[in-house]
Amino acid sequence: MKLFKSKVCFDDYYEDENTDLLYDCYIDPEDNGWNGWACPFLTQENYDKFIKNMNLNYCDDPEFIEEIKSHKSANINGMTLYNMGGSLCWNIEDDNFQEKREVFLNQKV
Repeated sequence: MKLFKSKVCFDDYYEDENTDLLYDCYIDPEDNGWNGWACPFLTQENYDKFIKNMNLNYCDDPEFIEEIKSHKSANINGMTLYNMGGSLCWNIEDDNFQEKREVFLNQKV
């Protein structure tokens, strides 16, 4: 699977551009998203940061927290990653996203 580094966030990031609400991730350049939203793969470090933020901001919704924690890691391209797409509304927050995506899409395998 081709993956390239990018950054994602939720709308709450735009309130004050708090970098704790910005997540480094990997994106599959061939994936067009889920209903228009990004489908990121988070590293363990960024997954843990995400879980911490969700516990702080959504602690009154234990079902949501348990659903988020149910995502399992997988070894992809030698990295332990969490596929966090397909159910959350992630925004891509990467000025060079389209350029990076095009480079990966145009690579010869």
